[in-house]
Amino acid sequence: MEQKTVGIDGTKVLYAKSKDEMDEKEILYEYFRNSPVPEDLMLEQLSLYITRQNLSDILYYDNLYKKILDKHGVICDLGVFYGRPYRMRL
Repeated sequence: MEQKTVGIDGTKVLYAKSKDEMDEKEILYEYFRNSPVPEDLMLEQLSLYITRQNLSDILYYDNLYKKILDKHGVICDLGVFYGRPYRMRL
């Protein structure tokens, strides 16, 4: 497992990924950095560079959101790590 410092406050995160997964992610980042997709279209094409974990997160929150649509009241998501779950719903 690898520890990385993220954020301006020096927060450390312990990544539970294998060496192979870390290598594959670095290759994906390299593809992203050298993408032939024009910069003004990059946001629409991010799915080309998504990891299986991120896709799983998006599908999970989509399913969760569908389950609460008919519920009355206020439902709060007090997310962590830069508000990622909230940003996925924008």
